[in-house]
Amino acid sequence: PLLLSTGLRAVDHAVESWCASRTTPMADATSLHAMHMLASSLRAIHADPNDLTARLAAQVAMWISRISTMGGVPHGASHGLGYLLGVLKGVPHGITSCITLHAVLRWNATVNADRQREVAKAFGDASQSAGEAVEQFVRALDLPSRLSQIGITASDLPMIAARYDGTGPIKMNPRQVTGPQDLVEILSLAA
Repeated sequence: PLLLSTGLRAVDHAVESWCASRTTPMADATSLHAMHMLASSLRAIHADPNDLTARLAAQVAMWISRISTMGGVPHGASHGLGYLLGVLKGVPHGITSCITLHAVLRWNATVNADRQREVAKAFGDASQSAGEAVEQFVRALDLPSRLSQIGITASDLPMIAARYDGTGPIKMNPRQVTGPQDLVEILSLAA
């Protein structure tokens, strides 16, 4: 579970870079390639944790997923919410990505649906929404995909959202987050 959830953090890097409001050709190429590599290698690791070829492919894909960030492409609300959940509720960083990424994709769908189609193809199929494909991918790896699975309830959401200070990755989200009420809305999609 630690390896798989860490891999999901790399998925989060690749997906949020691919879906960013500001991107570059190099970031696009590396993010898209990393998504496909991570989808296949994490499935293979889940099927056989001793598959060293799959582990190597996942490691390479994790490195590739970081290239866009080094080029200045911003991450979004999934990363920022992960920081809040980690600090306020002690949720490991990989697990936060398992829970927040699909919710943020659903919330952002009105502003980057074209980009999200490629995410759906990488992790599921083109007939699904990206949020649905990513959530099903997480569940197929036997990882938590809902806040309720890690002990966070709807009554916790306003306190978590209230800690947002208007900076960081949430500020760079493709769909503008105007305040804590938007974060409660996103987190509710993962409740």
